This record gives sequence, structure tokens and C-alpha cells, in this order.
Amino acid sequence: MDLIPSDRIGIIALDPGGTTGWSASVFTLGDLDKIQARTRATYLDMRWGQFRGSEDGQADDIADLVDKGRNSDQIEHLVIVIEDFILRQKRKDRDLLSPVRVTAKVEWANWMWWGLPLVKQQPSLAKGAMNDVRLRAWGAWAVGEEHARDANRHNITLVRRFQQNRKLLSKVLYG
Repeated sequence: MDLIPSDRIGIIALDPGGTTGWSASVFTLGDLDKIQARTRATYLDMRWGQFRGSEDGQADDIADLVDKGRNSDQIEHLVIVIEDFILRQKRKDRDLLSPVRVTAKVEWANWMWWGLPLVKQQPSLAKGAMNDVRLRAWGAWAVGEEHARDANRHNITLVRRFQQNRKLLSKVLYG
């Protein structure tokens, strides 16, 4: 199956943890050619926020968000991108592994019900590709919502990766 320029592709980006940042965007293949490296030239839609509360409650909120994307008649393809977790601290508190538990819940729901393409990205990739200056230039600076900002970074980073590598986009969508 080939993509056509008008196909609307939705991305749900997640920065999981004690507070989970989320970012949802929609673009077309035609938009990829118009998006500039330093500013957001074209996006059909981009929204963001944060989920707080218990990990189960956050997983339920994420499921609602994904279901809205799956049920939208405005989206032909939907992709989940989630920040990957690598232990870099020697903390011992319970919240340290919250990102792992929330990610596991999302992966299980995806395996069980959604069957969507799921991409993991390192925090360093997103922060390197979309630093604070670029995030502000894209109009994606979530004031007072650090986790939503990080989800926006992952969202835009994946879009830019798709822009630079159409084979990656095809591989993510079709395996």
C-alpha cells in the first residue's frame, strides 16, 4: 500500500512518568515538503497537555487519547511515539520506574487492542533535534508543562525524521 500526498498521518507522542506529557499532531505527506527545519510552516493540527494521577489513571487517559485518534475520520494512519527509558540515576524512590510502568501499560494496550506502529525515541535525540529555541519557534512551547514540552519534542522530532527519510515513514507504517 502506497501513501498518497493527501493521507493524513496522526502522531501521538508520550513522555511517560509520574506526570505523562502528551502531544498529538496531524500532517499530510504534502506538509512534509513544506515544513521548515527551524519553524513550523505547516501543521494541520497540534495539541498537547499532561496527565496526572495514578499510573492506571494515566494509562486510561492515554487510551482515551489513542481511541480518539483511531476513531477520527480525519486520520488515515496513526503512530505512537514514546520516550524510551534508560536508567541514569541512582535514586531508589518508587517514582523512578514510573516511566517504565506507564510505557509497559501503553505497550500492552497497543499489543492487545490497537495494533498501531509504536516508535521509541531517546530523550537525547528529541532534545538535540528540538531544543528550546526551536520548540519556541515552532509555537510548541507548553508554558508551565515540562512534560508536554518533552512530548512535543518527540512529536516534532519524529515528523522531522519522516521528512528526512521517507523510507522510515513507510517502514513505521507498513513494517
